Amino acid sequence: MKYYNIVFSPCGGTQKIANLIATNLTENVTEIDLSNHTFVDITLEKDSVAIIAMPSYGGRVPPIVLEHLKKIMANKAKAILVISFGNRAIDDTLLELHEETIKLGFIPVAALVAVSQHTLFTQFAVGRPDEDDNKELIKFAKVIKEKLEAKNSSFSNPIPGNKPYKIFKGCPIKPVGNNKCIKCLKCVASCPTGAIKKETPRLTDKTKCISCMRCVTICPTQARHGNNLLLKIASSSMKKEFEGRKPNMLYI
Repeated sequence: MKYYNIVFSPCGGTQKIANLIATNLTENVTEIDLSNHTFVDITLEKDSVAIIAMPSYGGRVPPIVLEHLKKIMANKAKAILVISFGNRAIDDTLLELHEETIKLGFIPVAALVAVSQHTLFTQFAVGRPDEDDNKELIKFAKVIKEKLEAKNSSFSNPIPGNKPYKIFKGCPIKPVGNNKCIKCLKCVASCPTGAIKKETPRLTDKTKCISCMRCVTICPTQARHGNNLLLKIASSSMKKEFEGRKPNMLYI
């Protein structure tokens, strides 16, 4: 049985969660990066298992992820759905991913949601997934492994979410570069949507940018940043929604 780790993780938090699940399921896994803006068609082997992991964006699956998933020939691969969130809520993300993967020919057999430090409002869920999260996720992986071995694809607990899905029109905070930019072009190569051009690396195509903050994270000179005033206003207005330690959840 072949395992695939299919991940959209612009800033690395979701990748940590997906890797922990993968390494506790199998010793050998093929990595597929959904954050590559030059993503090409892929066909999965028959009788395989695919971990499909991504962050919740405004309570929805990031549209770019759905675009790339449609380029994968599933071949009825069993799917383990993983959603990370920055300590607010996943809203309809998991339900949407569950329904979309079925349409694309996957067979979802398990799902989990896990907290990861927020990439936009970095003061929330600091350090998560932490040691306690890791211990819990390892337990989740063991339960999932048992279900895979039992060849059971039915869910005993319902997938959370509502229809119609929550409307998310995107985030108004779009990072740009300043005079610290050395034109190394790392942001150009790494942007999941191709919103940064090599001719003008300090600028951002706001119609393409999804505010994933990958360019901010990978910039070696910290030249890229969001609008600090907008960040402050948004984080203050949403503070109550991020309070407390939100739990990780397994759906099996």
